[in-house]
Amino acid sequence: MGAVNRVVPADAVLDQGLRLARQIAAAAAPAVRACKRAINRTYDIMGMRQALLAALESDILISAVGGPERAEFNRIKREQGLKAALAWRDAKFR
Repeated sequence: MGAVNRVVPADAVLDQGLRLARQIAAAAAPAVRACKRAINRTYDIMGMRQALLAALESDILISAVGGPERAEFNRIKREQGLKAALAWRDAKFR
């Protein structure tokens, strides 16, 4: 869809996001609304809204389970990053 059209260093994310937001804000409001409506309709047709809601519900249930594995995963994610936490999980439950 082109919604993600560039990758930037972590320290440039805010600046790039604000730059994009200014470009959108400078566009004609009716055109921005129409574009957003078209994107949302496409998501609806594709079933994305329902899929996202189902995924969110699943994530909430998974997060609520807790336990020592969840605590360790979250600790590693917080201290070393998501990539390290996923590697730990994959090694432990392979």
